[in-house]
Amino acid sequence: MAGEIFISYRRADEAWARLLHSQLRAEGVEAWYDAHVGAGQDWRIATAKALQASRIFVLLFPRTPLNLPTSPRNWLPPSLRKN
Repeated sequence: MAGEIFISYRRADEAWARLLHSQLRAEGVEAWYDAHVGAGQDWRIATAKALQASRIFVLLFPRTPLNLPTSPRNWLPPSLRKN
């Protein structure tokens, strides 16, 4: 079942996604993250449907800077980056 809020996260932050989901549920807010994909379901279809049905998209982003070339931190010019 899709929720009002779609939670997106990287695998390393799964504990934070679970925590956010449970806190939202405790407040009566419907939220969805990929733990809702059932056995035998195509995760791509389930995720696309949940994303389409949601009203709010939440992206969990790590606080610590990533040093990967694809990191959003590296998209900024050096003069704008905080160390």
